[in-house]
Amino acid sequence: MGFGIYDSERRYRRRGVWRVVKFLLFAVLVGGTGLFAYQLAIEGARTSEQREARKLSELSETEAKLRRTIAGLEDELQQERSKARGLEEKLVREMPSGEAKALIELLAERIKNGIDVKRLAFVIGTVQNQRNCQEPQTKRFFVQTPLQRGVASTVTFANETIAISGSGVASRGPSGAEAWFDPGQPITVRISGLGIQPVDFGGILPLSHVVVFKDAEYRFVITPAQQRGFVQASAERCSYP
Repeated sequence: MGFGIYDSERRYRRRGVWRVVKFLLFAVLVGGTGLFAYQLAIEGARTSEQREARKLSELSETEAKLRRTIAGLEDELQQERSKARGLEEKLVREMPSGEAKALIELLAERIKNGIDVKRLAFVIGTVQNQRNCQEPQTKRFFVQTPLQRGVASTVTFANETIAISGSGVASRGPSGAEAWFDPGQPITVRISGLGIQPVDFGGILPLSHVVVFKDAEYRFVITPAQQRGFVQASAERCSYP
């Protein structure tokens, strides 16, 4: 009987020990798994932190490059603005003004219209301050109005090759419109002739106009005449060029 009781106690103790061992093994397994998971979490966090640190470093470097690029572009822009101001000031200094500017614009217009540059250069080169001119000729003609178209309404110059006529606004008297023109109102003068493109010009008297015909330059001056309804046309012929 004593031997049976002893075996029963031994089995009980072995079962108890085995339960303790299994518990310890389970605890070790659970603890190891938790420790491993903890280590993995730490490694993951460290890797993520390093990745974020690299990204932050790359962003900082990119930002620094952009700042340097912007600074360089601002410097270049400032230099270009400075150059532009210098060119503008030089252009203002060297740009002709007044009569010289008008002459350059006239030359550009003539070249645009097809006049040969060499011919323009020749003409300019032959022009002199001292002009070779003849004594002016003066003739008078009647200025036509809507109420009167007189027979003496045209005069000629240059051996009757250049004709001048004019028209104006009728004067008004106590009884209404009169036959002669009003010298205080604008008139229109026409220059025409053989080989001349008709030219109309006008305004308040006196008026002047220049026509180049063949090898001569004609300067016409239109002024009021003493006789009512008439004007005087003075033509000065000068060698051209």
